[in-house]
Amino acid sequence: MSPVDAQTRAVKTDIGGTDIETGFRVVADTHSCAVSSLCVYRAAAVFDQDDDGHVTVLDPSPPPALHEDVRRAARSCPTRSIRVFENGVQTAPDPAADNH
Repeated sequence: MSPVDAQTRAVKTDIGGTDIETGFRVVADTHSCAVSSLCVYRAAAVFDQDDDGHVTVLDPSPPPALHEDVRRAARSCPTRSIRVFENGVQTAPDPAADNH
């Protein structure tokens, strides 16, 4: 793998090493988490909290039956710490909203 290919692959991979280029993937930034717990209330099978209350992702590739709950959790996160990628494209929260 060339250095350019490796760098491109690194950009398409989240901190935990999950490939976000294909399928449904959820990632969370614990550093920006405000400990609101909304994600856990909306999708307890996918999200939990560490000892300090920050978000942790239990299942970065949840089954389809949980996808809408995960999208709802990402949209309700007050610090936008949760991102959902579907086939490599961020679908939640709405990336266009970052420009406003």
